[in-house]
Amino acid sequence: MWKYLKSINPLITGIFFLIWSMNAFFLFGNIGRQVSLFVGFLFILFAAYLAPKKDGSTSFLCKSTALFLVFILIAVIRNHQTLEVINVIFGVVCLGLVNAGYIIGKNIQIFDRFSGKVIYVYLILTLLGALAIFKYQSDLGIASRKLELEESINAIGLAYTNGLLCLFFIYLFQHSSVKYTYVKILILIVLSMLIGVIISTQSKGALIFLSTVGLLFGLSGIQFNKLFLKRILGFIPVILFLIIVFLFLQHRFPIMTEKIDGAISRFENLINYTANDEIDASALERTKMYDSFFDNFHTVIFWGQENYKPYPHNQFLEIIMRWGLLGLPFLFFSLYSLIRSLKVIKRKEYKISPLLKLLIPLFLFSYLQSMTSLSLEMNRMMWLGFGFICSYSLKYSLNFDRNAILKLTRVKKQVV
Repeated sequence: MWKYLKSINPLITGIFFLIWSMNAFFLFGNIGRQVSLFVGFLFILFAAYLAPKKDGSTSFLCKSTALFLVFILIAVIRNHQTLEVINVIFGVVCLGLVNAGYIIGKNIQIFDRFSGKVIYVYLILTLLGALAIFKYQSDLGIASRKLELEESINAIGLAYTNGLLCLFFIYLFQHSSVKYTYVKILILIVLSMLIGVIISTQSKGALIFLSTVGLLFGLSGIQFNKLFLKRILGFIPVILFLIIVFLFLQHRFPIMTEKIDGAISRFENLINYTANDEIDASALERTKMYDSFFDNFHTVIFWGQENYKPYPHNQFLEIIMRWGLLGLPFLFFSLYSLIRSLKVIKRKEYKISPLLKLLIPLFLFSYLQSMTSLSLEMNRMMWLGFGFICSYSLKYSLNFDRNAILKLTRVKKQVV
């Protein structure tokens, strides 16, 4: 059993189930969603348990737990509306993820390999989940971005998790274990469907940030030569294939046409809003929140906001509104993690380590998303990234106990 769990790479599998959980709702209901979250979290903790190098992790655990308890105490004293049981549980999950990320950051190369067979599980579940989402919206004739479901299942969350899934499958598409053409084609089909799901939510942020991260990593380290032109030409068939699959989905689910029109309209409203010509509802709502924050800054800065109610749609504002000056160390840590993650892209080992090509994009996408939506407890991949970036170091990525790595990753080479 233990050998099998190691062979499927508990870190990669854990990340998948954690971010696929929103789609699981449309297949198995809320129980399926919670089970997916729980399984993903356990797999990631198991990955941290397997990692041989844990130096500094005890100190990091004590410090992060102490800060977490201080934040809980402030919430109690200031009567914050963040102390519901589910919210506290999600906070504990984020605490576990940041500590797991810290350990994983010291052991990245033991998680680069995985059994090829597990890819089929990722593909099948994602394919079924996306189809269930399209069918749900098509059967109910939902042309707007509202899903008419419980509050925790909303368009923003659905767009965010499917954006993460896009980055996950882009990582698989590039992985050396995926060599068969038909598997790459299946991945492209899944990517087309995931992009379709994001468009169906009409979420501007997810589309903008996914494109930003894609361009950032696609253009990093590029040398404009013949090889670059060859790669560009080789990428054209991939784009055409994605378009063909998307057009098929649009034909199969006619409501997608209205979804696309709605998404285009929302972008037009945003552009017009910035030009002071027209009102964009979501941008206007966020502007009101920002104005309210600065108008009441003097009452918030010291101990946070009295009776704080989630959430201001901006990570930095949320930190200050919840914890005031006591939140500044975390705010600086957040900025430090962002800057450090951008520096990692320029390192030579970024091109060598497949895991970096997964964790860094997931973190940056989550971080950008936190600037316009999601509360801190809901942005789980960002917390995993915080821990990973904090401990990741060149000396750990290149100089490590290779015997331990061989022991943990000794599985038969299975090529899909």
